Amino acid sequence: MTSGKIRFKLYDQVSIMEKRDEISSFLKGLGSEKRTLYGGYLEDAYPEKFDRILKYTIRLVAAFDENELIGLAGIRKNFGKGLRKYFPIVRAYTVVRESHQGRGIGSELSRIREDSMRNVLAFHLSIILQDNTPMIKIVKKSGYYFIKETGGYVYHIKSLNPFLLPLTPFVVVVYRALFLIRSILRNHIL
Repeated sequence: MTSGKIRFKLYDQVSIMEKRDEISSFLKGLGSEKRTLYGGYLEDAYPEKFDRILKYTIRLVAAFDENELIGLAGIRKNFGKGLRKYFPIVRAYTVVRESHQGRGIGSELSRIREDSMRNVLAFHLSIILQDNTPMIKIVKKSGYYFIKETGGYVYHIKSLNPFLLPLTPFVVVVYRALFLIRSILRNHIL
């Protein structure tokens, strides 16, 4: 699906920091594709979000057409409230320059990223814009469990390591319960 000149490269956390300027420049140069990062909140008015993406990324796959960076798929640490305090959860992002979409590059970036994370004891929480149908199809084909569709996003989760696989249904139930509780509280408070 990709042309012969597309190549993929895997970076660890140290290498990401060494390539920080090139990656940051790529992210800042994106057009409407920015919507897939940080759920559409990644705008030029928030340049610190680009730095935050890179700061917490622990694994990154880059796609190049010749020497031009055209896509990224990364896994970043997920700090926060609720379940994220108690379960090892990481979040992923995938973005391909619009001119190169529809050629299987996003699928290959995602596959390489997941393969590189097999030894990580964590669950991958995938939050995708509701209108990003191609990525939703990729996630479904990759064995993710559906959690919820809300607020313009679709949530899925998957164990990255076979050791955690038996816990995945439990984590799905807990996440669904948290969404329900949050929804009830929002409706009664507002």
